[in-house]
Amino acid sequence: MKIGIDTRLKNESGVGRYIRNLLLNLKQINPEHEYVSIDPDIRWHSLREQIQMPFILGKKYDLVHFPYFNVPIFFRGKFVMTVHDLIINTYATGKASTLNPILYWLKRLAYLFVLRIAVYRAQKIIVPSLAVKAQLLGEYKLSEEKVVVIYEGIDKKLTEAVGGRDILNRYQLKPEGYLLYVGNAYPHKNLETLLKTFNAINEADLKLVLVGKYDYFYNQLIAGNMNRDIIFTGFIKDEELVYLYQNALVLIQPSLMEGFSLPTIEAMGRECPVLCSDIPVHREVCQEAAVYFVPQDAQDLNNKIMELVADKNKRSRLVELGKERVRYFSWEMAAKQTLEVYESCVSL
Repeated sequence: MKIGIDTRLKNESGVGRYIRNLLLNLKQINPEHEYVSIDPDIRWHSLREQIQMPFILGKKYDLVHFPYFNVPIFFRGKFVMTVHDLIINTYATGKASTLNPILYWLKRLAYLFVLRIAVYRAQKIIVPSLAVKAQLLGEYKLSEEKVVVIYEGIDKKLTEAVGGRDILNRYQLKPEGYLLYVGNAYPHKNLETLLKTFNAINEADLKLVLVGKYDYFYNQLIAGNMNRDIIFTGFIKDEELVYLYQNALVLIQPSLMEGFSLPTIEAMGRECPVLCSDIPVHREVCQEAAVYFVPQDAQDLNNKIMELVADKNKRSRLVELGKERVRYFSWEMAAKQTLEVYESCVSL
């Protein structure tokens, strides 16, 4: 079986980790199939993508996997797609976009149009959680059999990495002397609530470290939240991220919506306690291995932070529960289940 995989986003953060780990593990578990990386110099979500990609793909493959919802609507071959989340359906990010408002809304409508066509034409749709499946089925009235839940895993670079100690010295951080957030600064990430809460905390020597690639969204956030105890690292290497996880007092993920939330399982894998917003996907992924707070309630978040700051035994219990929970997440298992999806589609 010849399977083409669109890898144009392989160097991005979340989706990139998905693509890199999927390719690596697919080749290891079943080298008999041919897995072809499709990586033309064509920007995703562009007009060129819609016009040129169908010709590039042609009829070369038994199946094509689009690991994002940027499917060329004129492609007529069999394909599988991964829908990581439906955040764009729920949260318009126009207020944080660099585009002219009219252009932004036109582009958003185009995203939604392409997504709608793709979900109906795909042989199968892979999603990373039951929460995304429920939303997908609710919004598009698909059959349950068409949507397959495959949990994601922890990148081996984050389980085996060593070094990175210098990052604590660089930012003058003490072990268990800082709260950690990992991710981007899009509006649905709810960082305003986190920053509002942190600015009201009267705790000497406690810092907040935000890890994410500098972009328009982070720059806007930084401009309105200058505080010597809030540290923006920008992009960092995996070995540095590992060190931040394993020395943080707690990881805080305050999102209003997620498709899976890789940072929570990455933190658990590095024995870091997790505090996250009480949304369906966090409950599904973390279960009893996290403390939860009402997403936009700064006072509730404050109370939960102070409870964890004061209770080392509770943090230790969360670490132990997290070590058990991460056993359920594996890129090898994800690749095996993805291969089963491929094989079922080719036999259709």
